[in-house]
Amino acid sequence: MVYGVGIVEGVDDMKSLPELSKGLHFTFNDRALDEKIRRAEQISSREIKIVTEQLKEQIYQFELLFGELPDHLDSHHSAHSHGQLVDLFKKISRQISIPLRGFNGVRLITDFYKKVDTNSLIEIIKRLPNGVNELICHPGMVDNHLLRNSRYVFEREEELKTLTSREVINFIRNSGIELCTWSNFKHLI
Repeated sequence: MVYGVGIVEGVDDMKSLPELSKGLHFTFNDRALDEKIRRAEQISSREIKIVTEQLKEQIYQFELLFGELPDHLDSHHSAHSHGQLVDLFKKISRQISIPLRGFNGVRLITDFYKKVDTNSLIEIIKRLPNGVNELICHPGMVDNHLLRNSRYVFEREEELKTLTSREVINFIRNSGIELCTWSNFKHLI
């Protein structure tokens, strides 16, 4: 996300950690349009034009903030998967040569959502198919902004605790799983 509370601090933090993946998480500036997309309703050509302009603007803002393009593209609530928006997001991701989440051969693993204990994560990892898998998760620390603006709050701290637990780290090391970032997969455009 390139708009919102804490973006300047977040950018500064990210710049101090160059090995981290930096993707653009597209969000709608228009709440009504966002709701329409979430309900998988038809959208007008005028609304598609609005999304196009917002997406290009957010890519531009990302470049201003980070001094580079994102290494992948996705969207809030997977809006880029909406039937009328898929081609737009694919086209723009190809134009700027970055992978689009869900459309590049990387399997999305969503089982971790709301099942955030160590044993559940280890079971998910055990079942991963061979190949490249992306574990969808939202680790973080609770603050007042998050409490006011999200329904997925305390689970974020549990996810962080689980993802960084000694048991999970040791299991991954002993399983021969290679952790990587989107920057390893520029060729999946």
